[in-house]
Amino acid sequence: MSPYGFINTIASLNFKRKVFLSLIIFLTLVFTLVFLVLKGVTVKDDKEYVEVKKKVFTKSIYAMGYVKPKNYVILRAEVSGVVNRIYVKEGDFVRAGEVLLSLDPGAKTHEIREIETKLSLIEIKLSENSDFLESLKKELEVAQINMKTEEEKLKRREKLYEEGLISKEDLEETKRRWAIYRHTYEKIKKQIYDAKVTLEKEKEMLKERRAFLLAELKRYQVRAPFSGVIYGIYVENGDYVNPLSGENKLLSIGTKEKEILLEVDEEHLSQIKEGQRVYLKFESYPEKMSTGKIKEIKKEVERGKRLIVVKVLPLEPLEVPVESTVEGYIVVGEREVLAIPEHALKGENLVEVKGRGVVKVSLGERKSGWIEVKEGLREGEKIALKGKIKNKN
Repeated sequence: MSPYGFINTIASLNFKRKVFLSLIIFLTLVFTLVFLVLKGVTVKDDKEYVEVKKKVFTKSIYAMGYVKPKNYVILRAEVSGVVNRIYVKEGDFVRAGEVLLSLDPGAKTHEIREIETKLSLIEIKLSENSDFLESLKKELEVAQINMKTEEEKLKRREKLYEEGLISKEDLEETKRRWAIYRHTYEKIKKQIYDAKVTLEKEKEMLKERRAFLLAELKRYQVRAPFSGVIYGIYVENGDYVNPLSGENKLLSIGTKEKEILLEVDEEHLSQIKEGQRVYLKFESYPEKMSTGKIKEIKKEVERGKRLIVVKVLPLEPLEVPVESTVEGYIVVGEREVLAIPEHALKGENLVEVKGRGVVKVSLGERKSGWIEVKEGLREGEKIALKGKIKNKN
C-alpha cells in the first residue's frame, strides 16, 4: 500500500468515528429529553412571559374618614342619681322603648305610694254610702227635722198671735228658735258640700302631683329611642351621674346599618358627585378592600380645615367597629388601556416581545405596578420577564 493509500484509510476511519460519536451524542440527548418528559419536567428557555392585556385604569381622589351607624345617638342622664341597674350589654339588639338603664329615684317612689294611699281614702269618702258621708247626712236629716218641727210651731204661733192668744214675745221666741234650726240645717248642708268640694280638690291636686312624679320617674329610666344595637356602655352600677357634668354619657345606640363619613379637600368638590363608586380600606382590617357609593355630599365646608364631608353608603355589610378609621378612594374617572407589568421593562421604553425581539414602546400612566402602553404592542402579545424551569407537579 502506498503512503497516500494509508493516509486515506486513516482519514476514512476518523470520519466514521466522528459520525459514530455524533450519533451517540444525539441519541443520548434524545434519551435524556424522553427521560425528563417521562419524569414530568418541562424544559424551557430562561425567560418567563406575560401577556399584553387590557386593564381599567381609574382616576381617584383620596379621602380619610370613619365608620358610623346610619342612626347613632349617645344617651345622657336627664336627672341626677345613682345607677342602680343596667339591663343590657354591648352588642345587644334592643327594641324602641325598651328600658336600658335605671337610676335610683330616691324618695319619689315612697311619695307616690303615699299619694296612692291618700287617693284611695278620698275615693272611699266620696263613694255613695261611705261612713263619712252617711254621718253628715244623718246630721243633716236631724237638723232638717228640727227645722221643720220648729217651722210648724211658728205657723201655729202666728195664728195664735193673730187671735190674741199669745204675746208678741212668745211669737218672737219661736221665730228665734226656728232661725237657729234653719241656720243649723244650712250649716250642715254647706259642710257636706264643702267637704265634697275639698275632697275633690285634694284628689285633683294629688293626681297632679302623682302625674308629675310619674313623669319624673320616667326620667330615671333610660329607654331606647329606636330599635338598634348597643355600641357602648360608659357607666357601671353604683356610679353617680349628673346632667350638668361634661362626662354625662350613659350608653350609645345605633342601627345595624352603617355608613361612612369621608373628609375631602374642598378643591375636589367639583369632581365628586352622588352615586360615584368609592373603594374603601379599613385600618382595623388592612387586608380587606370594600366598595361603596356616594350617598350625600354635605353643603357646608369646614372653614378651619377646608374640608367637605361626603357620606358613603357601603355596598356590602360592614363587619368593622364603629368609629373605625377608613381610607377612601373616590373614583372620578375610568379608561381602558393596554398594560404591562412595570418590571417587564428592559430599559427605558424597551421590552422583549416573543417572536419579535426587543421593541421600543411608547408608555403612559402607571398604576399599582402596571404601566400603560400607548404604542408598540398589540393585545395578546407576550413579553419576556425572566425564565425558569418549572416542575409540572
